[in-house]
Amino acid sequence: MVKKMNNGKVRETAGQAMKINQFELKYNRAKHKILGTKALSAPCGAPGLSKKKAFENRAKTLAIEWKERGKRNKIIDQRIGEGNSMMDNEERILKRFTEERLKIFKTTNSELTNDGDEKLTHRGRELTEVGRYDRTMLSDEDNDDEMRGGGNIDSNIVAAVHFGGGFEASTENTAIKRQDFIAELIAKTRQQRYDKKLARDEYEDATERLDEMWNKIQQTGAMTSFVKPTKDKLNISRDEKDDYDHLFYELRMDSGKRGEATEPQKIEKEKANENREKLIRQEKTRLAKMDQDKEAKKKSKSDGNKNIFMVKYDSSGALMNIEKLKKGRIKVVRIGSSDEEDETNSEEMDEDKEKDDFDAMVNGVDQTDLPQSSTRDTGINAETEIRKGSENGELPFVIDLPQKYENLKKLLSAQNDANTEVIIKRLIELYHPSLCEGNKSRLGRLFILLLRYYDDLSKESVAKIAPFGYLVRALYFLMKFDVEHSARCMRALLRQQYALHARAPREMFTFRFVAFLKLVSTLYPMHDTFHPVVSPSLAFACRLVSTARMCSIKDVARMLSMTGMLGSFVEESKRYLPEVIAFLHGVFLMAIESRDDERSPATTFPISLPHRRMLFITDDCSMIEITAQLDATEVFSDDKDSFEENNKNRLCVLNIAFTVLYRFSSIYSNIISFSIIFRPLIGLLSRLPRNLYPTQLLEKLSELESFITAQFTRNLLKQLQRPVKQKKMLDLLEPCFEENYNAEKAHHNKNVAKKSKKVEIKQLTKKYKRELRGTVRELRRDNQFLNREKRQEMLENDKVRKKKTKWLISTLQGQESEYKKNIYMKHKL
Repeated sequence: MVKKMNNGKVRETAGQAMKINQFELKYNRAKHKILGTKALSAPCGAPGLSKKKAFENRAKTLAIEWKERGKRNKIIDQRIGEGNSMMDNEERILKRFTEERLKIFKTTNSELTNDGDEKLTHRGRELTEVGRYDRTMLSDEDNDDEMRGGGNIDSNIVAAVHFGGGFEASTENTAIKRQDFIAELIAKTRQQRYDKKLARDEYEDATERLDEMWNKIQQTGAMTSFVKPTKDKLNISRDEKDDYDHLFYELRMDSGKRGEATEPQKIEKEKANENREKLIRQEKTRLAKMDQDKEAKKKSKSDGNKNIFMVKYDSSGALMNIEKLKKGRIKVVRIGSSDEEDETNSEEMDEDKEKDDFDAMVNGVDQTDLPQSSTRDTGINAETEIRKGSENGELPFVIDLPQKYENLKKLLSAQNDANTEVIIKRLIELYHPSLCEGNKSRLGRLFILLLRYYDDLSKESVAKIAPFGYLVRALYFLMKFDVEHSARCMRALLRQQYALHARAPREMFTFRFVAFLKLVSTLYPMHDTFHPVVSPSLAFACRLVSTARMCSIKDVARMLSMTGMLGSFVEESKRYLPEVIAFLHGVFLMAIESRDDERSPATTFPISLPHRRMLFITDDCSMIEITAQLDATEVFSDDKDSFEENNKNRLCVLNIAFTVLYRFSSIYSNIISFSIIFRPLIGLLSRLPRNLYPTQLLEKLSELESFITAQFTRNLLKQLQRPVKQKKMLDLLEPCFEENYNAEKAHHNKNVAKKSKKVEIKQLTKKYKRELRGTVRELRRDNQFLNREKRQEMLENDKVRKKKTKWLISTLQGQESEYKKNIYMKHKL
């Protein structure tokens, strides 16, 4: 019966056709009519049903995630001891049991563990153990006893005075007055304070005596045998701290420090005033000592010498001191010029001043308007006072500024190097531009005099190198006060040296020009831009390199010393000096066995034998020790035999040449034409007789060659050429070989070989685009769904808010009506 009924139902449902809503179908209609084909218009799907399914899926996924946004569920296990791995299972059970019992009885852990006997304590001691309630002795550091209620008091006094609120201990002394108790209390307190002060003083005296005894024992060294050295302590192997650890430790230690107020920084004018006043005070002290010695000597002089003196009076008739008299000077006044024009002329560098001769500037042609130098408090004659001071071993602190070169030369030449530097420093401090208006021109005068003195020292001899150091430092400080004036003086000296060179352009330069070049490199910056002193000096030096004739090894050594200094001129600007490279080419050409047709790029080297091979080594010199630098006194000496032409000097010259070449190769290492410039020099270095050179020179030569060859690989100069077109190969189909081939069976993979790579790429691209379009469409619909949900949620919130607002307004209106009704009834009654 049941089976028949079920079969009938199945037949009825199977016989019924599924109803299709025509409005939910999608039709594909042909856009164009094609001949020979039928115009088909058939349904291809049910878009309404698919949209419904997609909406339901999004409601189950996206809608739930949107509603639960910002919510995170996390289960925390709050069971006692569950996360503690240090507890045993029994301890966990005991803890949990105790917690449950506490929840039942609502008591604390202290009440559970208490046996019922309460013990009251005071400062860690039970009250039952305290025998008496007297006040304990205060510490020695507590000086304010009045603020703390006094010292130790007898218990009887305390019990009697603190009456009220308790029972009296005894009734025997009830008749004693309260004032007597207070007087006794005050007296005892003072006595206790006095006793405590005496004890503290005795303790401090004993401590001082023990410290003195301990210091005496330490000075004798008797305790050194009892003290263990630090090495005997535990030697724990610790890792060495790196820079980061040291920095972290310093920051941690300095974090608690606070900035403390310091004295304000003094300006340059205040420093100059302090230095000048200090020198004047010291000079007054020195003169006072000298006057005492003079008075003692005057008493022993004869009467005839006393009668010889000079008397001079001023316009008012007062006697004048001859020591403080100064010679009158003639001031030349320029007609038709004002003070403002003079200031502008001194600041700007005119063309007329550029044409001045250096000797004329030194002799004072341009210094006719210079104010007379004088010290306000103590004016003294520089030459006589310094000569007397040097005899006594003391130098004067206040010195008159020399106005002529002869006076300055006498002043400085009579002293040693240390005294000369002290004199120049004191002159600069006394005539600082911030002290007086005319001091700037006075220091400008001192600059040109010192420059002349520096030039004369370089002319005389090279035996004394020490004076050049402090003179360069002094010129550097003076140059800062007036840079334009110093530039005019240096250019005038350069013109003077160029005029001497123009008379004999082929002669070798002397130490004078090398000293001048060193001074220029010290005073002024070396930039790529034009400089009024540096640029002409560099051009003149390059001219000397290209024109001076090489007649001996000494000339080559002089030129190498100057070319080494030229490296500092172009180190920052990377300016190419072809004269220096050509000179180095000629130097290495003289060190090899050159042929007759080989010529140096520079025309200053000899072309005939034996001068053409001045640096060529023919003997074994492997045991000779060479110096890193040449002796300037031997190289720049006027004596012809000072620098002999032997193998040792040849090797020293080659060593300097390697150093100069290494410096210029490092300077020009980043230019594009590096390989073209230094490739000829590498060829000459490879032809040097290495088997005859010492080990020190060979190491330097190999280092130089390795550096230059390494730069060749970095700076390869590639020529321009047409790009080579690669021929396109034909795309051929590769045959497909099958293993275990059987001709009787069908081959399903026949068409695999026919598929080319382009076809596969095309198919994959098509699939990728189709999937991409589908993904973008789904993302767009997801955004639409989310926007719809947001809008629905916003509408619901607005509906609830409006409902609550309406209820609130109605409630307030009712309250207002009741309030008005009550007021009305009150007024009515």
